[in-house]
Amino acid sequence: MISDEDLLAQIEQSILTDEPVSKTLRALLMLGGRLDSKKLATWAKRELNGYDGVADADIPEARTVGAPIFLNAIVGYNQITGQGASAATFPSPFGEALGDDVTFRQSVSEIEAMIATAHGAQSSHITLTIPNWEVIGRAIDKDRFGQHTTAIYRQVSLSYLDAIVADVRNRAAELMGEFRRTAKGKGHDLPRGRQADDIVSGVVVTGDNNSVVVATGKQKRVSSSAKTAPGDNAGKRGWWDAWGKVAAIITVVGGILTIAIVVFNMVAPDAVPTP
Repeated sequence: MISDEDLLAQIEQSILTDEPVSKTLRALLMLGGRLDSKKLATWAKRELNGYDGVADADIPEARTVGAPIFLNAIVGYNQITGQGASAATFPSPFGEALGDDVTFRQSVSEIEAMIATAHGAQSSHITLTIPNWEVIGRAIDKDRFGQHTTAIYRQVSLSYLDAIVADVRNRAAELMGEFRRTAKGKGHDLPRGRQADDIVSGVVVTGDNNSVVVATGKQKRVSSSAKTAPGDNAGKRGWWDAWGKVAAIITVVGGILTIAIVVFNMVAPDAVPTP
C-alpha cells in the first residue's frame, strides 16, 4: 500500500503540473479516508461527481459565472443570428428564472472536457442551449405574424471555465500547505479527524460553518469565505429546476398570461427589441 508520504508527494506533484485536476481530487479523496476527514472526502466527491442536489449556498462561488443570452430568429425575409438579450428584458416569470449567469454543477472532469472541446474547435467560448427554450420562443412569437424564434442560448467564455478549474487546484494547494504546516512530531504526523475537518472548513465549502484552526493554534467561529448566505441566492435555481417551474406556470396560466415581446432593434418593428 502506498504510504501517506508518497500519497502527499503525488498530490503535490499533480497540483504543480498540468495533469487533470480530477486526478488530484481522487488522491485527495483517498487522503480524506486516511485522515478520517469527512469534509475533505465530501468536497473531493462533489468536485469529482458534480453538485447536483447540493444547495446553492454550498456550491463554490467560482462555479457561478456570467452567461449572456443570445437569440436567433427569422422575421419576415430577415434572418437574425446572435442577437444579445438581457434576462431583465424578459417578462415574468422568464427573467427571474433565467438570470444573466449560470451555476456549473457538472463534475470537474466534464468542465475540463468542455474546455478541451472548445480549444479543439479553436473557440474562445462554449454554447449552452437553454432548456425548454422553445416555450419562450413560442411566447415571443405569439401574435407576431412572420416572426419565428429559432434558438435561444447562452455563451460562456472559456476564461470562466478555466477559473473554475484553477479554483479547485488552488484550494487543493492551500489544503496541502495547511496539512503540512500543522503536521507534528518527528514523523510529521498529519492532523486527523476533527482537526483535519477544521482545516478543510477554512479552505473549501462543505455545507456548514465550523471552527477553523488559525495561525495561533486557537479556534474561532467563522463562516467559509466562499459560502453565501441562504437568502443571497434565494432567486437562483438549477437550469432544469427553474425551467420546470416555468413550464408549469405556462401550463396553468395558459392564455391568461400576456407575454411582453422583446424586439431586435436591428430589424423591423415586428422584431424582438434588444435589451
